[in-house]
Amino acid sequence: DILNSEKLIIYTDKNRKPIRYEAMQNARFKIVLKGKTYKGSGDKFIYNVIKDTYEINGHAYINELGSNQKLFGDKIIVDRKANIYRVESKDQKPARFVFDLKDK
Repeated sequence: DILNSEKLIIYTDKNRKPIRYEAMQNARFKIVLKGKTYKGSGDKFIYNVIKDTYEINGHAYINELGSNQKLFGDKIIVDRKANIYRVESKDQKPARFVFDLKDK
């Protein structure tokens, strides 16, 4: 996985092992989940090592590169263990999903 940002905070346990990463200010990432590559961005990106979850806050965006499926919202949470994606938007604004449908 690749994470880029202007500011990164790494939280560690008492043994100095990372338990949480917080990327802020122009946070961009590239991750591989179940053999698929995703790129995305947001105002803040949080990776919780223990829960194995990614949280993108503020102008959240994920693009699955192989199929060009896209998710947009104010907050996107990716639970790697449960393989669940949750998209939230504030102020009653709709979340956006973009999927390319192919003719069979």
